[in-house]
Amino acid sequence: RTGVAMLGGLFKSGRIDAFAHALADELAPRLSAAAGGARASRDGVKQMERLFAEAESRAIAFSRELRLGVYGKARLCNSLRWRLTEQGADATLLATAMERIVAAVSRDRG
Repeated sequence: RTGVAMLGGLFKSGRIDAFAHALADELAPRLSAAAGGARASRDGVKQMERLFAEAESRAIAFSRELRLGVYGKARLCNSLRWRLTEQGADATLLATAMERIVAAVSRDRG
């Protein structure tokens, strides 16, 4: 049984990375646009807040769908962080976004 469970984890890692990359590809341009708006206005801050909340809820839903454990959740968050970093996301916003996503995914027991 243990061997089968381990193989299941290997197959999940590809799906986790694919989801994280797709989410990062979608978030990166919106994060950049929100960064400019947030510095300029309160509406920009609200836009960024909605963006973070959407990313959190999508990550939680994915985590529940695959029934990720601690390692799967860590892989999801790390893969998302690496992909956003590769895409040149603003370091301050990236730190804030990842802090919120990591906390939300970790807290969720769904």
